[in-house]
Amino acid sequence: MLLLLLILSFFLLALPFLLGAVSVCLVFTKRRKIGLILVGLDVLWISFLLFEAHLNKRSPTGHFARWCMGDGTVVQEVDDQAEDLRASASLPQIQNWAVEIMRRYDSKRLKTAGEASYWSFGSVKLDGSEISPVVSNIWKEAESPEVSIMLSDGKPECVVLASYEKGMLFGDANFISPIQAPNYQKKVVPGVYTYATYK
Repeated sequence: MLLLLLILSFFLLALPFLLGAVSVCLVFTKRRKIGLILVGLDVLWISFLLFEAHLNKRSPTGHFARWCMGDGTVVQEVDDQAEDLRASASLPQIQNWAVEIMRRYDSKRLKTAGEASYWSFGSVKLDGSEISPVVSNIWKEAESPEVSIMLSDGKPECVVLASYEKGMLFGDANFISPIQAPNYQKKVVPGVYTYATYK
């Protein structure tokens, strides 16, 4: 979807430059007035696109502008997901749920379902009955994420919601994500991160 938007943005942005080249050529021919009119329209079109990109960073031109500034599609997706999560009224509920899940794991009162998938940052997969409906509602992908607990020396660090290369980490306010480059992460609030892996 994002790739399609970037292709559309490219054509939306390439069209004014193509029109600009034709306009400049016309200015130096007998059709000078038409060329000047087209140059004016071209300047207006480019100004509109830049203004739209500034107002709405998730519009096709906004995505293209962010890409031109060095934010690839994966970075944009992670940043947008962090922004959506930060604005969500359910964020404190989910973080509190995660802290409770880790407390219950520590006291051995949590149902688990074996090891987490190889691509997850989690270690122990949660049983489906342990997953709060609030957690299921935040995932925008068609497929629900795998929910697991990240362990460090046998102790729970955070709850991981992962869907292969993308995910979220929910810990207490003191949790700091261990994810490092070349992977990308974005801090949502203290103890909560969104991420993408490059595998």
